Amino acid sequence: MDMKRHLKSALKQLGFDKPRKAQIIPMNTLDAEQNAIVIAATGSGKQIIYETVGLAHSDKLTIVIEPLLALIYNQVQTLQDHNMSVDYIDMTRSKEDIDKILNKARKGKLNFLYVTPERLQNHSFIETMQHSDIFMIVADECHCITEWGYTFRDAYLHIGDFIGKLKRKPVICACSATISADSLNTIRDSLHMDKPAVLRSDLRRDNLILLKKDVTCNKKTLEERLEFRIKKLCKTIDKYHKDGSVLIFAQTTTYVDALYNILEEKYPDDVTRYHSRIKPERRKKQLLFDFLQGKRKIMIATSAFSMGIDVPDIELVVHFNAPISMTDYIQQIGR
Repeated sequence: MDMKRHLKSALKQLGFDKPRKAQIIPMNTLDAEQNAIVIAATGSGKQIIYETVGLAHSDKLTIVIEPLLALIYNQVQTLQDHNMSVDYIDMTRSKEDIDKILNKARKGKLNFLYVTPERLQNHSFIETMQHSDIFMIVADECHCITEWGYTFRDAYLHIGDFIGKLKRKPVICACSATISADSLNTIRDSLHMDKPAVLRSDLRRDNLILLKKDVTCNKKTLEERLEFRIKKLCKTIDKYHKDGSVLIFAQTTTYVDALYNILEEKYPDDVTRYHSRIKPERRKKQLLFDFLQGKRKIMIATSAFSMGIDVPDIELVVHFNAPISMTDYIQQIGR
């Protein structure tokens, strides 16, 4: 199956000569204004699918809903690097900034707008979007609807309510690598998707090598056992970390901070960290970009860093603790 000329042109603007085989059908489907649920492996280029289609319809707005600010910053930076008309709204933006962004959207001068689901419940945002020409709404990492919507982020369950308030129903795209069969219908209904195409591609990642390290020991105290595990961790880093980056996942912010303090001594000026308790948000954003831009090569993070972050030179992903779920594990090893 071939792509239309305007899609090929948009893809080239993003820096790609041709699409991957698994991207062609989703691009054509969304371009034809058919709703789609895209299930594809981590790192397979789901982001490129909706960016290409959104760019091909650059006279209209594409709203991308992301679960994490780290994801927003990463994707916005990528589009800005290609001189795209893109912006985002989060808690670091002033009221003046937000008003300017919404004004651009209303006047049709913005191609991509990145937000979290909570923004869709804001009255002024809803009112502006009702008077904006929206081509597509993307629910990226849409498994969060069922994973988080019924617990600590109920805004995910109201995305469909926002869509229902728009004067014209846009194309809806939902993307994830980890949608279970049980959650598929819930996601479809929650997003008010009418007969979406469910597009699956191979979830295997042949470029990943999975290793298991035995860290059992006879040490009696917690401190001794932790020290033993950290020595094992450092040996693993030294063995596999050459020129690329290392991503270490820990289950809690306490573990992240403890590992950071220890590894910063061994690898001075090469370690950074990322979790929800780092304040203010601007500082956390800078820590993220230090890693993405290669200023720091070792990132220690909670699952706040686990979805969709694009770091092309990662050589090693380490789980210092077991992930909470298989969904988290799949997302994290795919970075």
